[in-house]
Amino acid sequence: KTQVGLDQLVAGTQIAFLALADCGESQESRERLINRCADLAIYVDDDDKMIAESARLWQAVAYRRAGKPDRALQILRPVLSPPASPRIGLYARLERCHALADKGDFVSAISLASRLAVRVESWFDTENEATQRAAVGLVKGVRVDLYRTWTKKLQSDGQADRAKQADGEAEKLAGDAKPAAMLVLTESVAGVPTLVSAEPGSQPDEFDSEEESETP
Repeated sequence: KTQVGLDQLVAGTQIAFLALADCGESQESRERLINRCADLAIYVDDDDKMIAESARLWQAVAYRRAGKPDRALQILRPVLSPPASPRIGLYARLERCHALADKGDFVSAISLASRLAVRVESWFDTENEATQRAAVGLVKGVRVDLYRTWTKKLQSDGQADRAKQADGEAEKLAGDAKPAAMLVLTESVAGVPTLVSAEPGSQPDEFDSEEESETP
């Protein structure tokens, strides 16, 4: 991949971030967000799996913010195999959980998050203990949030018994443990080499195809 191509990718990601920060509730601002993130589309099937994973994450975030969870789900295929980049990949998979919940499919969202919980520790087995705890805690926190959001939806739908059951699952999962440290994204686009300042004239030093259903 040429440096020009990498520069365009990074610039496109920065534009996406600015558009996300500027997005309001109006239809016009949501359409503007989608248009500004269109430049990332050419990277979602990039040969470099880390770059593709990064582009998919930020495109999906933009579509969800614009009120289009169906489009986000099309981008974030139901992949449970190890991610190309652990942090970016985990956030992308959790974004799929949120998109499912946005559609009202809480059973699939919670099921997918539960299956991620089984796998996440192995995805970070080369990281230090604090990072492993943060990754496990992140998935756990999303599962709790999904149960609590589902509880409110069931209550509003008049399904008191199911709401009580979902709330009980949230409380049981949350327990008395203190929240884990946040798993910080150390890079917005994985797979892009870090460039260092150099003297003038010098040179700077798949998504897995396996798809799995969220249904238990």
